[in-house]
Amino acid sequence: MDLLPSGRLRTAKLPILLRDLQQKKKSGVLTLHRNDQERSIYLKHGDIIFATSKYEDDRLGEILLKAEKITLEQYEASANLLKTSGKRQGTLLVEQGYITPSELFTAVLGQVKEIILSLFTWIDGEYQFTEGRLPTEELITLKMSTSNLILDGIKRISDWTRLSREIPPWDSILQMSIDPKNLFQDINLIAREQMFLKFIDGTKTVRDLFKNSPLAPMSTLQMLYFLLSVGIVEVTSQAASANASADLPPQPDQVKVEEAILQAVLQEKREDVEDSHDEIFQKATEEHLASREKIRQAYEALARQDHYQVLNLRREATRDDIKKTYFKLAKEYHPDRHLQGGMEDLQEQLEALFGRITQAYDTLLTEKTRKDYDLYLVMRPFQQKWRRSDPETTINNELQIVQQYQRAKEAFKQGDMKQVVNSMEWVLRTGPEKAEHHDLLGQAFTVIPGKLREAEEAFKKAIQLNPANANSYIGLGLVYKKGGMKSRALAQFQEALKWDPDNKRAQEGIQQLKG
Repeated sequence: MDLLPSGRLRTAKLPILLRDLQQKKKSGVLTLHRNDQERSIYLKHGDIIFATSKYEDDRLGEILLKAEKITLEQYEASANLLKTSGKRQGTLLVEQGYITPSELFTAVLGQVKEIILSLFTWIDGEYQFTEGRLPTEELITLKMSTSNLILDGIKRISDWTRLSREIPPWDSILQMSIDPKNLFQDINLIAREQMFLKFIDGTKTVRDLFKNSPLAPMSTLQMLYFLLSVGIVEVTSQAASANASADLPPQPDQVKVEEAILQAVLQEKREDVEDSHDEIFQKATEEHLASREKIRQAYEALARQDHYQVLNLRREATRDDIKKTYFKLAKEYHPDRHLQGGMEDLQEQLEALFGRITQAYDTLLTEKTRKDYDLYLVMRPFQQKWRRSDPETTINNELQIVQQYQRAKEAFKQGDMKQVVNSMEWVLRTGPEKAEHHDLLGQAFTVIPGKLREAEEAFKKAIQLNPANANSYIGLGLVYKKGGMKSRALAQFQEALKWDPDNKRAQEGIQQLKG
């Protein structure tokens, strides 16, 4: 859902608010007020990098004193110097030899985390997000996983009544999200929390999960609220009774998806416990360098590869092969990997890789689009407009097309329709026409005032290129509905149902027109 830039925590909920800002890659300051307290969280491209508080007990000196990292005499000496030096207290503590630079960094990290985690205990308060550039020259920039902070923050909440109101009804059936961007976030789960994930298989109700959970009831409630808040778990559309849900037979296709998801999510590296610390460090360094090189090579190869090559699949690959490979690669190239030490500069490459493997998966998983794509691969050598005398130009063009398409999709999420139009018009001028390109352009034109004619043409072109995509008919139907042409809109919604009989958007569109 789209959250307002300002409002009350009782309505917005801090976990949802932080996750929304992360997904939209917002940069700015989230300021929260409650009574006489004020705390601010700094975000850069959606990642939390710093936090400040006007509450005296949250100051670095007080935190170090309470943690017995400095003595009262050292605290008072640094506090006196603070009044005249104009330096930060942490800098003074290091200069006086009371703490080391490493201890200062650890203390600042702990201070920032404590400021953020304390906010999760606030039942209510006012918030305001101010978007814009950050005063990075004044901040110690810290990369922290938003999802891990949300998990730790929710574990601070001990109010059963409060949390139980935030989870679905007891007879709701939960499943793992099928969106890898939600699944493979940078999260540290203990063994029992990982075991709990295995029970979420798309057939069990909330009541069943509590009954079978290896965690204590309060910890189970906290985990459920966390998993739902960050999108790892979602409510299915399937209904079940509280008494009979445990006996429901799982759907075969759903079981395969869940198994592929769990195998990827819970996959762990094995380490030889007999290795020395030096050997372990050397292995970790070698693995890190190899991982960086693998990401770099995969990124550079994108423009030369078709969808099968991107997923490292044979042309004869089954749907099960496609799913398993996709979830494995989605975890390996998830954008959250840039949060790891030494990976900060690879964010753009990871975004491009993740977007491309998702595009390949979406195309190859559906029989109709896969057949169309296979035909395209056969005909591609004969398409004169795609022959280039300079192969390097071809590679650069195709790579830029992928990047521009991903930028357009991100701009659409953020509501920047002008950027969507600019990016997609460039894509359509530069590369081969694809249905999804016209479809995204049509969606943007639908939102822009006075552009319904352009939206209509875009959706018609998308349908011409891929007649089996129900969403293009729905988009065209919404254009006609917005333009007051109800009979045309109804015809498009009905056409969408021919290709996808269970499509809820088409069903809702028909009901609204006939209502």
